[in-house]
Amino acid sequence: MPTLELRVADACPRLEDIVLLAGLFRAIAGGEIDAMAEGRSAPQVRTEVIRAETWRAARCGLEGELVDSVDGIWVPARQLLLGLPLERYREPLEAAGDWDLVPELTQAALARGSSAARQRQAFTRGGLPEVVDMLIAETRI
Repeated sequence: MPTLELRVADACPRLEDIVLLAGLFRAIAGGEIDAMAEGRSAPQVRTEVIRAETWRAARCGLEGELVDSVDGIWVPARQLLLGLPLERYREPLEAAGDWDLVPELTQAALARGSSAARQRQAFTRGGLPEVVDMLIAETRI
């Protein structure tokens, strides 16, 4: 069975972002397992593309660009995430009770921006103390 790996390069101080990542990962894993059981093959993406996407995602986050593995062109990361084919994963999302939640959390995360971007903005406003205060506030439940 192929390996499915989740790499998170950015800290996720907000519970909502952790829930979103878990929901997306569970849906993608479940969807791909179902596809394999039905005889459909997993998407084939060249190693070079995966490496490039990983590097760009780690370097630029939501503010950068990623390669659309279907079209092979660079697109804004936000656009790529907004275009996620959630319908493809509807069954596992519904089975987990996440069908309504994941799209809502995706929109909220994109509107809020990445933790790294928020930390940079906080630093610009008030230096390291502002960053620490923001992270404390975001990690409270």
